[in-house]
Amino acid sequence: MVTRNLLHTGKYSDLVIQCNGQALRVHRAIVCSQSPFFAAALNSNFREAAEGRIILPEDDMETIKRVVSYLYLQDYDQERNGLGCPESKEARSVANCNSGATPLDNAGETKSPEMETSLASISTASEATAYNNLHVYIAADKFGIEPLKTLARDRLANWMRRNWNEEVFAQVVRDVLQSSPPHEKEFRDIVIGVIIDNIQIVKQERVMALVGEFGFLGSAVVKELVQHLQFSTKKRRQLVKLCAFVLQTLQSRVQSADRR
Repeated sequence: MVTRNLLHTGKYSDLVIQCNGQALRVHRAIVCSQSPFFAAALNSNFREAAEGRIILPEDDMETIKRVVSYLYLQDYDQERNGLGCPESKEARSVANCNSGATPLDNAGETKSPEMETSLASISTASEATAYNNLHVYIAADKFGIEPLKTLARDRLANWMRRNWNEEVFAQVVRDVLQSSPPHEKEFRDIVIGVIIDNIQIVKQERVMALVGEFGFLGSAVVKELVQHLQFSTKKRRQLVKLCAFVLQTLQSRVQSADRR
């Protein structure tokens, strides 16, 4: 595959993407044809166009590597693997294979305080996978790469469906809802669907805190419970108790917030 070879070697590259003291040598035809963000930067009269260098001071290099991997291979590795760069059969390491990628000014890679805190709090490979996909989703939205947004969103949705009973589920969902663009509701629908399909998790304190924090979740949960009251008498009693529990918890949280 020609694009894989170009990615791995950096041969014939005509653009440098600089981030956190590192640089990736890429090709304008591949990058700009898929990203309005990069195309606009290089079609302007600014320094980026003249120097053939785009600096991304606020981005995480490992996420940028995943984005670049997708632009060349239509795939990226969502797993945690040390550097976090692609190593699957369809997306090998950008950092190790792109021989044209060199550290700038011997600075080494750095991350913002927020990124360091986030990485330090990740304790499992499963949790890392969720955040890798979330970071790719946010970057894809920034760079205007719609197919990559869809892929990252689908992978994150699959993670939620598989890990709804994990301790980290509520915090991952919270970060997803807080980070996704306000005009997009896809993640809202995904989260609602996962909670409804596994309605018993609303008894967990961390999930109830989540439901109380995001009003639309509480409304969706109560609505779904009411719709299921047509079940058997035993099932109906269970749902009524659960519905009462949800409403009581939400009311308690509202009262606590008012007292503050």
